Amino acid sequence: MGFIALTQEHCSCGQSEGHFDFLEKLQLVAEKQGDQMKSWMFEKLNSAAAVTMLLTFLASCAPESKDLPTYQNQSTTETSAIVGGVNATLDYQKANGIVGLTILMEDKFGQQGTATCTGTLIARNIVLTAAHCIAEDGIKAIAVIFATDDSKVTKDEVRYAVDGTIHQDFLKGVDQSSNTDTTAWNDLAILKLSADAPVEFKTARLPASINDVNLLPKSKVTLSGFGITNAVVRRVVKDKKGNQRILELPSSGSGVLRKIDGILVKQMSADKKEIILDQSKSKGACHGDSGGPAFVQTADGSTMQVGVTSRGTNKLGNCDESAIYTNVAAHLPWIAETSAKLVAKSTATQVATK
Repeated sequence: MGFIALTQEHCSCGQSEGHFDFLEKLQLVAEKQGDQMKSWMFEKLNSAAAVTMLLTFLASCAPESKDLPTYQNQSTTETSAIVGGVNATLDYQKANGIVGLTILMEDKFGQQGTATCTGTLIARNIVLTAAHCIAEDGIKAIAVIFATDDSKVTKDEVRYAVDGTIHQDFLKGVDQSSNTDTTAWNDLAILKLSADAPVEFKTARLPASINDVNLLPKSKVTLSGFGITNAVVRRVVKDKKGNQRILELPSSGSGVLRKIDGILVKQMSADKKEIILDQSKSKGACHGDSGGPAFVQTADGSTMQVGVTSRGTNKLGNCDESAIYTNVAAHLPWIAETSAKLVAKSTATQVATK
C-alpha cells in the first residue's frame, strides 16, 4: 500500500492561533488554478489496469470496518508517517531539504479533505516526491511546507505547486495479476513551486550516478517524513457472527516531521529500481511519509538521498513488514530531464506573458 495520509474528512480545520492559515490560501489557489492541475498532473497512468491498481493500493478514509475479502478493493485514499523515531529539528530539515506536502482533494460528491505526503527540495523551486501522492483525480491544489509542524506555519514557510510531472512509467506493467512487491512502480513525481524555497533551505544531495549506490543487505539508512507514529492501523477481528472484519485503529502524529536512524536494508530489487527495507520491528516509514527520503551517510560525513518512500508490503496497510523505496540512482536521467523541462516551461511561459 502507498504511504499517503488522509488527515481530515473535510477541509475545515485551521492553524493554531497566531499562525498563517495556509489551508484557506490553499482553497484560493485551487479556485484560481481550476482545471489547470489536471493539465499537468494527469498525463499520467498507462492503462485502465494501472488506474485500478492505483485505486486498489492507495489508502482509505478510515471506514469503521470492511469485510475482509473485499477490503483491498476499496477505492479510497491513505496516508503515512515515521514510526519509532524522534522529532526532527528545523536545522536538520533545512540541511537536508525535507518538505511536507498538504494536498487538497475533492471527491465526486464535492466533499473536500487534505492528505499528507513528504518530499525533498532538489533545486531552488523543484521538489521530488512519490507519483502516487499526486496521481489521483480530484486533487485541487498542493501546498509545500517548509516547517517541521504543519499546524504551526507562517506565510513565508509555504509555497504552492504550479506545475509537475509523474514518471511516464508509473505503474507500467503493474496489474491485478502481478506481484506488486516485486514489480517496480517507478513511483516518482516532480513538482515545480510557485517561488523559490526559503534561502536557508539547502537542496537534498542526490547520487551522481547509479554506481554511487550499492546498498548491501543490512546496510543502514535514515528515514524522514511527516507521517503517523503508529505502525498498526488495522486489525482483523471477528464479529458476533464469527465473520472476519477489518477494524480501523486510531492514528496520530501526522503533520510533524520525524526521523529514524538505523533502518536495515533487506535487499535491492533485481532490476535495482527499488530498495526493500526491514520494518519487522514496527519502526520506519508509514502513512504520510510517502515521497519522503531515505538517506545514507557518505564517507565525508554528509547525507545523500538514495530513496523515495513508495509503499509497504502489508496488505492491511500496517507498517510492520517491509517498506519499499524507489531507488533515486536508477532514475537520475529522468529526474534531471524532467526538472529541466519544468524550469524551461515555466521560463517560456513567463516570457510569453510579458
